[in-house]
Amino acid sequence: MRRIEQPGPPVAERIQCVEARGRAFTFTMQPGQPLLEAARRGFAEAGFAGGVLNIKGGALGPFAYVMPALSKTPEHAAFYSDTYRPVGVTRLKLGAMTLGERDGAPFFHCHALWSEADGRDCDQRSSRSRNGALLPGSNRDSGHHGLKRRGRSTNHAHSARAIAAKVYHWTM
Repeated sequence: MRRIEQPGPPVAERIQCVEARGRAFTFTMQPGQPLLEAARRGFAEAGFAGGVLNIKGGALGPFAYVMPALSKTPEHAAFYSDTYRPVGVTRLKLGAMTLGERDGAPFFHCHALWSEADGRDCDQRSSRSRNGALLPGSNRDSGHHGLKRRGRSTNHAHSARAIAAKVYHWTM
């Protein structure tokens, strides 16, 4: 079995969490907007700076994503692949997005399953699996179907890393 070792000293506090209460709400992203801006607006209209979205359905074009990969430099144990940019409209099946802030600007981390315009599918049993991490600045709602989102947010505005940690430890 291959072993990947994280460079640098170990972090003393491996899990960081903040107690928070959540609220579920639903919104529809407006066609033609970049995915990041559409998600940010949906949360802002509900009075939140960030949170977690469960995504079902929708169409994006242009579409860009990356996959997990070994790092090309010693700074990271693992990193991301080169960027993939399938041609045409990509139809989302489902996804999970953490929306927050990075370096003072809106940012998301989103994993999803989809079908590409050429028929390549996200069927996990297929060798042509289509899934990965969507890129915040590259994906735009194509306008073919408004993206419906069920959001869950907290009453704190923290970085995307802190929000992800809170949700991971959230009990309802």
